[in-house]
Amino acid sequence: MQVSNWDRWQPKYKDRGTPPWIKLYRNLFSNVEWCSLSDGEKGQLISIWILAADKKGYISNDPQVVQKMTMLDAPPNLNKFISLGFLIPACEQPVTSVLTACDSRGDERRVDKIRELPCAPNGARFAEWYEKYPKKKGKSQSLKAWKRKNLDGIADQIIADTVKRVEVEWNDPQFIPMASTYINQERWHDEIETPKPDSEIVRNIPADKLLSFAHERGIPGDGPIGISTDEYRTWLSRKLTERERVTV
Repeated sequence: MQVSNWDRWQPKYKDRGTPPWIKLYRNLFSNVEWCSLSDGEKGQLISIWILAADKKGYISNDPQVVQKMTMLDAPPNLNKFISLGFLIPACEQPVTSVLTACDSRGDERRVDKIRELPCAPNGARFAEWYEKYPKKKGKSQSLKAWKRKNLDGIADQIIADTVKRVEVEWNDPQFIPMASTYINQERWHDEIETPKPDSEIVRNIPADKLLSFAHERGIPGDGPIGISTDEYRTWLSRKLTERERVTV
């Protein structure tokens, strides 16, 4: 991918090799997109600009490669920089580095090779993710959001998060967000919550749902004869707690 407006803002000394510096302009402070970044993201973006000077404004589209080459603590969110207009997406093979023979000064020189590949259509990996998503509603809206955010580059991360949430968090269908909501709110950045045990959930179950809740969990009957709803709720919670202890 390419840094936006690189040729406009950066040195054009094509006969002098890699520039030893890049230009930063004071009008960044009046740029709304720049001001929306966190301090850490601003540092990442400047590091990306410095890296891009090696290739006339181009960088790899692989966040992990960019992390290694700029010595960042974590992979940068390239999709956010794309959405804000700082980067222009392109199709590249990740950078591979080779060491050439030492030059006359005894320094090893690294040659970064980037080979252009035919572009895959934006949204090419949406179907792979949607197949894993448990709530099959709003597919067209989800695809539009996926394309707008250009998520193909981090599809593996999103798919892994979805699979994990299905295993750990999304046990009740009513609490699974719409696919478009998951994408628009970038829920894969949220912490995965460990589900509460049934003995805690029963405390908030409406009174008219208590019996069906108990029967669904294999506890038949109406409890001891003559007890009130609150007493039945306490009795059911105790039964579920006993079962959970045996399971553990």
